[in-house]
Amino acid sequence: MSTDDAVTRASTAAQTRPVDLRKSEGSPVVPPATPVQAAEPAPATAAGTEPGTDPAVPAGGRRPVARVGTVVWGLVLTVIGAGVIAAAAGVQFDVELVAITLLALAGAALLAGSIVTSIRRRP
Repeated sequence: MSTDDAVTRASTAAQTRPVDLRKSEGSPVVPPATPVQAAEPAPATAAGTEPGTDPAVPAGGRRPVARVGTVVWGLVLTVIGAGVIAAAAGVQFDVELVAITLLALAGAALLAGSIVTSIRRRP
């Protein structure tokens, strides 16, 4: 008899013999599981808000505008991504000159955006 036959016979014998786990020595008695009741789903609103209201809108009803810095840095990342795609397509350009120009334009946009924002906030 080979070892494969012995393993097959042992596993078959273990599968056919019922084992009562509640009466085995040294192991704790496990009570049968109780069925779990499904909880009612919570309403799909943010904590502390009424259904039908948008938590992103402040009490005044006016949505906050995007910050200038967020818009400028989003544009910087877009230009960098376009540059990477262009470089992959085979376009050659001076990376240092493009970086200096991009940072100068981003700085000017941040400065202009802060000036425009301060003018809008004046009463």
